Amino acid sequence: MRRSPFASIGAGVALALLLTACKSAGVTPNAPLPQKLFAANCGNNIVTEYAPPYTGTPTILSNAMDCPVGVALNASGDLFVANWSNSHVTEYAPPYTGAPIATISTDVNVPFSLAFDSSGDLFVANSGSSTVTEYAPPYTGAPIATTSTDLDSPQGLAFNSAGDLFVGNLSNNTVTEYAPPYTGAPIATISTEEPWALVFNSSGDLFVANTGNDTVTEYASPYTGAPIATISTDVTNPEGLALTSSGSLFVSNENNSTVTEYAPPYTGAPTTTISTDLGPTLEGLAISK
Repeated sequence: MRRSPFASIGAGVALALLLTACKSAGVTPNAPLPQKLFAANCGNNIVTEYAPPYTGTPTILSNAMDCPVGVALNASGDLFVANWSNSHVTEYAPPYTGAPIATISTDVNVPFSLAFDSSGDLFVANSGSSTVTEYAPPYTGAPIATTSTDLDSPQGLAFNSAGDLFVGNLSNNTVTEYAPPYTGAPIATISTEEPWALVFNSSGDLFVANTGNDTVTEYASPYTGAPIATISTDVTNPEGLALTSSGSLFVSNENNSTVTEYAPPYTGAPTTTISTDLGPTLEGLAISK
């Protein structure tokens, strides 16, 4: 049996040597993996994947995609894509460049946004039927629940830390909040301007992409009051939002095919503008865990 090079020394010394070797190699033990950015490009049937600092050439994902508009990742790291043209949601395993490992279609009707709850169930915003359908793993069966009360062309989906579901309704300019199991009437309604995408930060604030007035608005709990901040610099027809664990906000701008990045408190000019390989009809965004 081959002996470990650390077999003849104490555990503490071995750990110190390992940490020194990692430092010399530029590796931080237990450091979080870099968060990748995914952008749905409906106009050219691709999803583009960017590694930090996000301004380089992306990996192009295209297998079985048909006007992708929504993207989300589950806790296992699989990528889910909402395909607008064929009313399918396709699931891809890393590195995402192969064929989908599953296709979800039952009761999917012109899907836009996707979201996962804390138990791993998938929620699909169906703009064609004005419903949100919930699917349990492995997701390919019939939905286990359907939300429809007060929904009107739902586009954006997000969950807050309490597990409430928020839905952006494009046609009636509202964001509606639903408590579990989500099938009843909304518990709150927020007035906005053609809300297209939603995301929460770690503090529990809600961000809404408003295509009606080219802004992203930030709301503090309980969300029904006036926004606490408005982001507008270089925002043009925003249709996707994503936040990194460090708090950077990404906005997809459909009118000029760019993704702009904003640092807290978000109201200044963007810190980064991404444009490489972003095509027409730029839609949803997602950040890896």
